[in-house]
Amino acid sequence: MKFPLLYLIIFFLLFSGCNQTQPSSLTNYESSSNFTGFVIKTFDSSALVYTEESSLISFKALEANAEIGDRIDIKYDEVEASFPGQATAISSKVVSPPKPDGATYTEKEAINLAYQEIAHIPPADEYLDYRYVIYTNYQGDTDKWLISIFIYGEDEGRIVEVK
Repeated sequence: MKFPLLYLIIFFLLFSGCNQTQPSSLTNYESSSNFTGFVIKTFDSSALVYTEESSLISFKALEANAEIGDRIDIKYDEVEASFPGQATAISSKVVSPPKPDGATYTEKEAINLAYQEIAHIPPADEYLDYRYVIYTNYQGDTDKWLISIFIYGEDEGRIVEVK
């Protein structure tokens, strides 16, 4: 009877320490993660970026000269648990694609034109006026961009055509 009791005690000791958590105000999405998102607002040395994986995150210490409408690839460690999330970029690079063959606009230009087209629509929350691109799609046969934009607080996005 001593052996089963000894095994039970060892099992309990081994696994009782596994569930300990340390309180933190940071959410680690993955150590040194990379992701690509669309820049929706810029500030002095930071930018508000939307990505499907992480929602809205304000990144400071950007190396890239990102502008609204750019796709940006960012490497970071941790995101502060707030809204929008706050993080410091380890490295960043604008990765906006080149203008498609035959296109009138680049993706970035089309995004900015789409933002202008919906500028008259009031935000769902006057303090949280976040408008962000979910996806872009260039249709070469009609030289048209389809830009899917969400306005924070609304249930459905809008498809804006840019010709």
